[in-house]
Amino acid sequence: MTHAPAQPAPIPSDPARLAHVPPDQGPGPHAPARFAVVGNGWRARFFLRMARLLPDRFAATGVVARSEERAAEVRREWGVPTASTVAGVVAIERPDFVVVAVPWAASAGVIRELVALGVPVLAETPPAPDAAGLRELWADVGASGLVQVAEHSPFMPAHAARLEALRRGLIGEVTSVQISSTHLYHAVAVIRAMLGAASARSP
Repeated sequence: MTHAPAQPAPIPSDPARLAHVPPDQGPGPHAPARFAVVGNGWRARFFLRMARLLPDRFAATGVVARSEERAAEVRREWGVPTASTVAGVVAIERPDFVVVAVPWAASAGVIRELVALGVPVLAETPPAPDAAGLRELWADVGASGLVQVAEHSPFMPAHAARLEALRRGLIGEVTSVQISSTHLYHAVAVIRAMLGAASARSP
């Protein structure tokens, strides 16, 4: 017997209202994952968009906006509370985690501040601007278990399919990888994933 896939709930005419779900209005027995955002670029907006489109799974609790003009823009566009500081956005409504999507040079400082507050962090790439900065950041926060870096490239559908082919040994033993579909640390993540998948392939 086959079943037609469930149809997604229609998006209301004013979807900005869905970006922030008050604590007493969670849909059903499982509350959505609540997150705050530090950053105002296109990556930060991806997360806010997910809260808008999937309110049963995600809810944005607040956004750090350094200027009143930016704060007004966020409130108008996304319907989300704002604060001018990291501590302030955490105080609005303590989130399950905070997305850090700021320039490379600023990321490590924001991550350290959040870890000091005991808040889990999902950091956009890269969390520090260079190898020395990454080592210093790891020394400061690595043992906390609160920081995860959001490297998405190995999980993209095309790469995920390639990784599965490698795990199954469909092309034999893999000893090297060449990447031309992405760059920098994204390419390194894919290369590491592919070499790891090849070494852990199914018998």
